[in-house]
Amino acid sequence: IDVKLNSLFRVVGWIFLAVGAFLGALPAGILAERIGRRWTTIIIGIPYLISWALLALAKNVGMLYTGRFFAGIATGASCVVAPMFISGKKFYHK
Repeated sequence: IDVKLNSLFRVVGWIFLAVGAFLGALPAGILAERIGRRWTTIIIGIPYLISWALLALAKNVGMLYTGRFFAGIATGASCVVAPMFISGKKFYHK
């Protein structure tokens, strides 16, 4: 992408990430309880893949913002589900 982003475009990109994180965190706990923590963790990989593809193949600023939004959704959901998943594991020391 040959666009030079000024500070406003950079701030807006971070706002999309934060809004995505908020919207991804809200349903993540409910989804983890309904289908299980393991499957929710696997499903969270889908928005990560979408975000990486959009960010890597971005041709304009809109694609960058959309990629940031999907990265936020995945990050917010991960912050809810990962601690639940880890707390459900039993670690034994011999």
